[in-house]
Amino acid sequence: MSIGLTVESLQSQYLLEQEVCLVRCQDSKIEGTTSGWSGAISATWQVSQALSFAATHRLASQYSDANIEFDLPDITSLYATWSPLKNLDWHTTYSYTQWKNKGIRYTDYSDVIGLLVGASDSQRFATSLNYHIASWDLRVGLSLDEAIDAFGGNDIRYRVGAGYRFNTNWRTDIAFVFEDYARKEYNTNSGDSLVAVQNEGFAAGLGVTYTF
Repeated sequence: MSIGLTVESLQSQYLLEQEVCLVRCQDSKIEGTTSGWSGAISATWQVSQALSFAATHRLASQYSDANIEFDLPDITSLYATWSPLKNLDWHTTYSYTQWKNKGIRYTDYSDVIGLLVGASDSQRFATSLNYHIASWDLRVGLSLDEAIDAFGGNDIRYRVGAGYRFNTNWRTDIAFVFEDYARKEYNTNSGDSLVAVQNEGFAAGLGVTYTF
């Protein structure tokens, strides 16, 4: 078993743009940079060549300036990797994040909808497969996240990707993520739906790595 300690320096940039309408509308913008510290403790247990477990606890962090406060939560994660075949790895992750009353608070902005501060803690489950063939890595994955806002629900993400190693120094990776967010709906006491939002997302990434 191996144990690790990590100290992290956090650098955060922020931008808040508002349109405030009283007698007439006026635009305002607040931006800046602030920083803080965090840390983590982790442990890894290599049961055999085919099976390993790991755990990480990331400490909460709180830092601010005159415009904003970052109140970031504790995160506890458990990992398992199983290699049932020589070229196949199966990764599974469970995380618990203490998001309740944690998040971001602006001095001059009231988050009336509750999108910046967590209404509840959140659990996350993710699983993925990685298959090695010649110089290629083929990947597919799925994750399920509990939404932390007052509307609740589950956010689902699907991932596919591939990596290619040209030689001992150079490799490239490409990944695609498809996101299906929880439906957000606000109802009156009589049951009439006033607002209903269903968001979907897509992201693509390309990376090139050089190892010295």
